[in-house]
Amino acid sequence: MNKFASASLLILGVFLTGCAANVKYTDMSPSVTATIGEHLVTVHLGKNPSNPAPWVSPRKKVVEGTIYVSGRRSKREQKRELVVRLRKSISSQSIVVVWVQPDGGLVPLPLLH
Repeated sequence: MNKFASASLLILGVFLTGCAANVKYTDMSPSVTATIGEHLVTVHLGKNPSNPAPWVSPRKKVVEGTIYVSGRRSKREQKRELVVRLRKSISSQSIVVVWVQPDGGLVPLPLLH
């Protein structure tokens, strides 16, 4: 990986995580998954049942063929699905969806077709 790509991922991680109120992938139940359709990706979110703010407010960033998703804790009820529309130039076959952890780590989401 070149220096530009490494720096871009680091900046993206900081952009998406930002605050300690972000939710870890392993804290949600059921686990987060993604469904890929024709020019559309739906991310199915769980809840954070062990926290007084159990709802997850999602954030997303699309960079080329990768969708970066993170979530912040919320006391207000949130939708449990995040829909991402893809440009027609992006093939749904080449999409990668990852959860950005609070520490900047990336967890690939299970893809359902």
